[in-house]
Amino acid sequence: MPVVGIELALVAVIFVLSPRGHCRSVLVAVALLLGACGDRDNANRGGADRDIKAPAATAAPAPGSADSASPGASAAPAERDLIVVLRDVAKLPATGKQKPLARVNALTHAGDGSARMFAVDLDGMIHIVEENKVTAEPFLDVARARGTAFVHNDMEKGLTSLAFHPDYAKAGAPGFGRVYTAGTESADSGIADFPIAEFDGKLSHHDVITEW
Repeated sequence: MPVVGIELALVAVIFVLSPRGHCRSVLVAVALLLGACGDRDNANRGGADRDIKAPAATAAPAPGSADSASPGASAAPAERDLIVVLRDVAKLPATGKQKPLARVNALTHAGDGSARMFAVDLDGMIHIVEENKVTAEPFLDVARARGTAFVHNDMEKGLTSLAFHPDYAKAGAPGFGRVYTAGTESADSGIADFPIAEFDGKLSHHDVITEW
C-alpha cells in the first residue's frame, strides 16, 4: 500500500457519539506542516488535495454457502472505495535549531466539545490548533515550567504525551481543568517514586508524569 506525505500527515481515529448514543468511528486526516518542511515548494503539490484509493476489500464466504463448501472456491471481491484526503492544516513554530525544527509527537483534543486540537512537541511545547491556525499563545510550555530539569534531544527524550482529565470541562468536578503530561527529566531532578529494583548503574533520566 503506498504511503503519501507521511512526514506531513498525522492520522487520528476519533470516536464520535451520535445524538442517539451510538458510537461511530470517524477517520480524520490531519496534516501538520512542520517547521522542518517549511522550505518545501508548495507549487510541487499544486495546492490540491491528494486522494489515495484504498485497496478493495474481499468479502469472506458465508458459512454453509456453496463457496465455503467447495475447496479452492473464493468469493468475488466486494468493490468498496475509500478516499483519504491529506490536507495541510497548520505550520507549527520552530522549537529547535536543527531539522526537524518542530518535533510533533502527539495530537489530541480536550473532550470539551470544542474544535480545538492540541499538538505536543517533544521540545516541550503544547500548541493549540484552532480553525486551521496555531494560536499565538501556547497551551503549555513544559520546558519553561520545568527549567533545567526538563531533558530533550533529537532522540526519544522530551515531552512525549498529553492527556486531559475526563472531567476537564466540568466546572466543580475534582478533575476540572486538570491535564497530565509525560516527559523526561534529568536523573538528579528528584527521587523516583517507582525505582528500578536492584539497580546499581548510572541513571540516564527519569520518565515523569505530571499533573497540571
